[in-house]
Amino acid sequence: MAEHVLGLPRDPATGLARSWRVHRLTGARAVIRLRGTGRRVAPWTDASNKGVQLGEQPRGFWAAAAAEPGRIAVIDSAGERWTAGDIASQANRLVHALRARGLTEGDPVATLLPNRAEVLQTLMAVHQAGWNYVPLNSNLTAAELSYILGDAGAKALVADQRFAAMAAAAANQAGVPEPGRLSVGAIPGFTPLDIALADQPDRTPEHRVAGQFMQYTSGTTGRPKAVQRDLPSFDPETWVSVFSGNLSRYDIEPGGDAVHLVTSPMYHMAPLSFGYFSAHFEHPVVLMDGWDAELALQLIERHRVTDVHMVPTQLHRLMQLPEDVRIGYDVSSLRQVIHAAAPVVRLARSGHLRVLRRHRRWRHDRHATGLAHPPRHRRSTVAGRGREGPRRERRGAPAGHRRHGVPHAHGR
Repeated sequence: MAEHVLGLPRDPATGLARSWRVHRLTGARAVIRLRGTGRRVAPWTDASNKGVQLGEQPRGFWAAAAAEPGRIAVIDSAGERWTAGDIASQANRLVHALRARGLTEGDPVATLLPNRAEVLQTLMAVHQAGWNYVPLNSNLTAAELSYILGDAGAKALVADQRFAAMAAAAANQAGVPEPGRLSVGAIPGFTPLDIALADQPDRTPEHRVAGQFMQYTSGTTGRPKAVQRDLPSFDPETWVSVFSGNLSRYDIEPGGDAVHLVTSPMYHMAPLSFGYFSAHFEHPVVLMDGWDAELALQLIERHRVTDVHMVPTQLHRLMQLPEDVRIGYDVSSLRQVIHAAAPVVRLARSGHLRVLRRHRRWRHDRHATGLAHPPRHRRSTVAGRGREGPRRERRGAPAGHRRHGVPHAHGR
């Protein structure tokens, strides 16, 4: 019997895979049932095992949409509500459309989109057709976009008319095949997405296989570089099961009344992955199209948001709001505020975070994207006595620790 399953160590007693994600997070090990949906994680016992039980594995967006097509899956920045059935149908149509336009397994599909429902539609298409998903930063120039498209060998580009000039120029310079150029709205040389999908069936595609993310680095040391991973050789639902730790590591479980708010552009991997896996966990995903501190509080109150990922600058700007504005919104629905990108300390000690302390716990994770590499043991960075200078590291602080994930006074 092989010693590994999908790259994970095989448990000799069960033949199932042990999860390094669980091991890294808890110090214990568990067995994940990789095939089938809705099954519980079975604990695996060794000297370090504490009897960890991680709860239900997600069944995946596609199966959930088939079972409950009327469930709200996305609320966009205009307040329009998209059902799971809507998203799944459009994703299926997109698979059929791109296959008809020549795309085959392993081909890269790039997007140049603001935060809108079409991002989730494209993700759900890519990840059941065995393609690579390449998110493009809309702040880049046409030349920079062209380089990434050419380097990736993009066979399709889905772009928004907001970025029409850049998209057209970059696609032409990179030689993106014309049949693969699709637009939300009108872009010269692109086929409008609604027209491309109009004559395609919404049935589940045949020969489904998991896709993969292929994001690019910022290029601060030269040209942007692709973070390319091997394509999985198994079905999309198994892929979701394997990577469900991206949310369950924060005590977020499938189903229930959870609602996720996306506050940052989804060309960044952290907001992209949190939004994507929240959809697989059957949680409505609320999209912001641009950061506005007071609007974030309004959306948390209006949609009873339970979890959100932010960067320290966003937390700092929340605290810069006038006090009567900060305390004027009901954010008691919040359970998790997850932040990454930098240590944040002073603002919490100043007491300014009381407005958000009605939620259950803080989490700081420097590896919050969870997709670029296996997560390491998480560390909380805590400033010594509130002074600038050398910082000490607290390893393994409890989840509810008040100094876990609190913003620096200067937003750094």
